[in-house]
Amino acid sequence: MKHFSSSRLKLPYHQMLALRGQGKLELAVSRSAASQVTLNGVVPNKSVSAAFHFYTILGYLLLAVGLYFAFTRAWWWGPLGFFVALIVWQANRKGTSESVLDTAIEDEAFYDRLRDAGALMYQVDDDTAILLETAYGIEGH
Repeated sequence: MKHFSSSRLKLPYHQMLALRGQGKLELAVSRSAASQVTLNGVVPNKSVSAAFHFYTILGYLLLAVGLYFAFTRAWWWGPLGFFVALIVWQANRKGTSESVLDTAIEDEAFYDRLRDAGALMYQVDDDTAILLETAYGIEGH
């Protein structure tokens, strides 16, 4: 399997769908890129953005409650609130990246924006990688 970044491989939407449908390509988006796209309001699916903001705020509230109880009740509420907030934030970033990826697969214009921004990653089988490297004049990792 070889990996390509969309900053180097500008794979057209229909070709990506065809290769993905044949099981020759896996598409991915980094968690940080998905979070950034969602924060900037670029995602056409507004429920993705709403869920991202909701769980981000929930994480901050859990952290604040943990710190409050650490000072007013028992010290162990602080670390507990911190770790629960971390879990919520990590799950939120993972869920957001999956939702952004699903939206990119369904929406050609959004896929093109992510591809042109270099936010997508392709994992391609070796035979297909050779064909893509030849067709686009690049090398994979």
